[in-house]
Amino acid sequence: MSFTDKKITEGDIASQGVQSRPNKLTGTAAENKRAFDNLVTAVVREKFNAFLDELMSAGAAAQIGVDTVPGITAATLQEALEAIMLSMQSITQGSVADGSITSAKLADTSVTTAKIAALAVTGALLAAGAVSTEKLADLSVTAGKIAAAAVTGEKIAAGAVGTDKLGNLAVTAAKIANACITASKLAAGAVTTAKIADGAVTAAKLASSLTYAAVNLESNQVRPIFVTKTAPTSASADGIYLVYE
Repeated sequence: MSFTDKKITEGDIASQGVQSRPNKLTGTAAENKRAFDNLVTAVVREKFNAFLDELMSAGAAAQIGVDTVPGITAATLQEALEAIMLSMQSITQGSVADGSITSAKLADTSVTTAKIAALAVTGALLAAGAVSTEKLADLSVTAGKIAAAAVTGEKIAAGAVGTDKLGNLAVTAAKIANACITASKLAAGAVTTAKIADGAVTAAKLASSLTYAAVNLESNQVRPIFVTKTAPTSASADGIYLVYE
């Protein structure tokens, strides 16, 4: 059976005797009505219901025509559906053309970690400032990753530069603040004669008493040295007087 078999033909209408009746019906109202009721019941209803049954059947798509579809050669809806299904199966079987899936075809957040190849994310694909502190693994920033002179003073914590971080002879005179080297920082015997400026040892810096041996002299080789605030009043005073204010 097919849709064409459900057409209402002239013969179907004639079989009910409507066409053979006179143009002006002479029967009673009930008789006239019955004639048209028979036409609708026996012809229209039967043909229309049979058409609906056929339209809802499994083979109906093979009888429905389709307009031209780009890329698909099909005359019926069934053939078009089969061609579309074949195309979809080809896509799932890896026949997608290289480069055919564009960004517009990808749903938001559809590219997961598992879909990114190892080492595929290069520096050019990272937005400026995208690698934040929490994205860096502990101990991952090595010396080789820090540019020369990039570590400024503000990046070093107070007290972070310990003795072991200073190179030998690294602390030069320019790095020592004025008057910051106290007596406790000088080793015993560290101040040699060469380090004392001429005239730098004043009377106030001399001990209250010195032995001859301390200066490698005999008693007859020295004269007494007196440290006083006033000059001697007697010209005959024997000795060396260091007068200070």
